[in-house]
Amino acid sequence: ILTIHSWFSDSSSWFEGVRGAWSDNSKIDSKTEMNNSMCRLGSALVVLGFFTIYRTTQALIPKNAGGSTNEGQSEGSLTSKRSHFLWICLAIEAILMCVWEFSYSETFKNNLFRFKVLFQMMQILLDLLLSSIMGDRLLAAPILVSIQMAEMLITCGAHNFVDFTLVFLLEVALNVFQRLLLYPLIKTITVLRPRWRILISRAVNNRGLTIEAKKQRERALQKVNEEIELRTEGIEPLLDSLSIYSMEKTGGMLLPFMCLLLILLYRETEMASRYNINQHDLLYYCLFAFYMIPWMSIVDSLVLSSQELLYGWRMHDYLSFQRWRFANRANMWNLLSQKDDSVSRSLQNMDLLCFSSQYYFILTLMSIGFGTNMLGLTICLRKKYNFLADPVFPLIVAIVIVWSELIARVCLLISNNEVDFICWNGIWRVTEGKGVMDDVIP
Repeated sequence: ILTIHSWFSDSSSWFEGVRGAWSDNSKIDSKTEMNNSMCRLGSALVVLGFFTIYRTTQALIPKNAGGSTNEGQSEGSLTSKRSHFLWICLAIEAILMCVWEFSYSETFKNNLFRFKVLFQMMQILLDLLLSSIMGDRLLAAPILVSIQMAEMLITCGAHNFVDFTLVFLLEVALNVFQRLLLYPLIKTITVLRPRWRILISRAVNNRGLTIEAKKQRERALQKVNEEIELRTEGIEPLLDSLSIYSMEKTGGMLLPFMCLLLILLYRETEMASRYNINQHDLLYYCLFAFYMIPWMSIVDSLVLSSQELLYGWRMHDYLSFQRWRFANRANMWNLLSQKDDSVSRSLQNMDLLCFSSQYYFILTLMSIGFGTNMLGLTICLRKKYNFLADPVFPLIVAIVIVWSELIARVCLLISNNEVDFICWNGIWRVTEGKGVMDDVIP
């Protein structure tokens, strides 16, 4: 991001004298040159965001995922799954851009607390909708982190810093309520719904059924009860709860980074200025978001302990087991390992990553791609810039992709090789077994 900013900012001489559109025949003065530089910076950030999302999708939906063979997963089904995921990402990003544009209005500022509660409720609905559409909790996780990050960023639209602090504390209170009571209640209703449907059907339409039809209904009810028992008494409620915690935590830790980007791109995005925040005061918002990270860690510890007491979940034992399991994995990238069939299909990939550094790497990289893309689109909207009409846009695409791909390959090379003189052993290297499970969980 810093490299692209240095290349395409107004202080750069790249594309100097080139018009901003094919149809633009006006004289290029210093003001026009500066405007063109800002517009091209926005288009470069859009390309970088799309590239980041695409490369992260390749890691998130790898070939032969879950230990499947080449025959079990065709190239067409892999491409279709990735395309489906990318289209959903674009749709969610379009919705978030509309929310950002609405956050500049006086209506939003005057009713910030009401809209904050409304957005929190909408986030729960999106969580259930995305998990249902994708059929995989892991695919929905990075999108939900991006929603969380974007939602927290618009709290800067408060009238002053005091209101911003109060809205932030309101969001913390709502998150605690959701994690302790609301989410478990919604999940319980979702799990019990098939049983209620069968019981209601039995009460309403119980006449005229043959003995075979009644036996078939009893078998269906028994199968549903077994599924409910598995989903309520197994590891799934704990796994689902930890996934919600991890997404909220990642979104909170990315908020200072987004504030720093707003400071860097203050003139280009005009986002903070529309919130009536100058560049110097924006630093205080960034520092507040940074200082809240350790405080929120204490709140999260209390919430996790409360969940353990309320629902009997053995949080520490489960996380210890996942840490041991990740350390003793068979593949460097754990999504290529064998899935646990005892876990529900929608949570198998989430369970496979073990809430490890690989899991948070995926969430962080995808969310940064979302944030970079949205900031680039914001610049294009503010400057009324059509990047498809820019003569140098194809060159910008080529420069950004080549440079990003070069950085990605260098990082991949460094992560896969050992450097003895600096004691570097690479990242996520598979090592020999580190103890037995009894040493981890007493």
